[in-house]
Amino acid sequence: MDDEGTVQTRRLRDGLRLISVITQAFADPATDVRQALGTVVQRLATSIPDTCCVMLRDGDLLRVAALHEPPDEHGPHAVDRPRLIEDAPIPAGVLAGGPVFMPAIDFDALGRKLAPAVIARLRAGDATGLLVVPLAIRGDQLGA
Repeated sequence: MDDEGTVQTRRLRDGLRLISVITQAFADPATDVRQALGTVVQRLATSIPDTCCVMLRDGDLLRVAALHEPPDEHGPHAVDRPRLIEDAPIPAGVLAGGPVFMPAIDFDALGRKLAPAVIARLRAGDATGLLVVPLAIRGDQLGA
């Protein structure tokens, strides 16, 4: 029987593997980028067993392209409202510095970087780990 940490690590690793496999699809120069992106966004959001948010870059803005979380889990929120990259600390950090893997969320540390509403959402969803990775096509960053 696996302990909770092993199970959590395996789930996060599976999520990262899924992201890697899907983003490799963009390496083919013949890929229709818009169609592939739509497929990737939906596949990612529904394949990761916990809450998954895919944000895409549009200049200096990030837009939520897909959000999958248990229905009515956290109440309504503004998924259609684009936000400046600088106002989205975790995705901005990932776009600048690479993936964030936090198998055990340090809410105190995140609380210094994120808005209280974001911390409240993570806590309400019983989030225990965090994985954020950049998405890129042919070297161009699309989002996180």
